[in-house]
Amino acid sequence: MKVVQAMLRHSSVTVTGDTYTSVLPDLARNAAEQTAAIVPRRATITPINQRAAG
Repeated sequence: MKVVQAMLRHSSVTVTGDTYTSVLPDLARNAAEQTAAIVPRRATITPINQRAAG
């Protein structure tokens, strides 16, 4: 946060925090969704204890 404050020349880190922390949950969700979208999916796997003995 301090680096962002310095880069944007905010008067205090509080101003930076108040301005950008409300945006962070949306950014985090977006990043998580984009990451999940590239993870290969497999068919539903039957747990070992439910597989037929054979």
